[in-house]
Amino acid sequence: VGDQIWGSVSSADVDLDGYEDFVVSSKNGHLYIFDINGLKADYDAGRWLIATPVIGNIDSDPELEIVVGGYQSPTSTSPLFAVNHDGTSVDGFPYIVGEKMKSGVALADMDDNGIDDIVFGTDGDNLYVLLDDLTIAPGFPIDLNGNIRSEPAILNTGNEKIIFSGSEDENMYAINYSDASIRFTVETGDDVYTSASFVETDSS
Repeated sequence: VGDQIWGSVSSADVDLDGYEDFVVSSKNGHLYIFDINGLKADYDAGRWLIATPVIGNIDSDPELEIVVGGYQSPTSTSPLFAVNHDGTSVDGFPYIVGEKMKSGVALADMDDNGIDDIVFGTDGDNLYVLLDDLTIAPGFPIDLNGNIRSEPAILNTGNEKIIFSGSEDENMYAINYSDASIRFTVETGDDVYTSASFVETDSS
């Protein structure tokens, strides 16, 4: 791919042709989409791409899209990229955040309209929820007091969607999406660089 790969490889049948596609981002600024038959698309973002690309459905067409943030100066024009299965930009993207993103995003239908929304943290200490109409959800972004260097994780309890995110302030945060309030905080004793995961037990 011509330069370093910092993130993980993602996979899904992005173009719905029956073959699993693989997506990898590189520090050379390129996002590559390929399957067993070879390269399908090469998207040149023009910025370092060091996060894991995340695959979901963020628009109304049936094919899937790939979302990844940029991590290169100038910070004021740092974008969030969303790429179609054919290597073209999704309408409205790149979306200028103005803050660098070192980790991947989370995709989930936060507002229950059938389309994935984008949840991400930045080196500006902020946690965002970008809705599919390209507006920021009410109450966001939230300042988590330190760089956010891991992908958010989202738990749907049925009554509430809870966003979990670590920070470089030695805390793990749980945030209610409905009102952007902090549900609870766990003091971890050091900076958090990994995502939360969930397990169902006999009791809960």
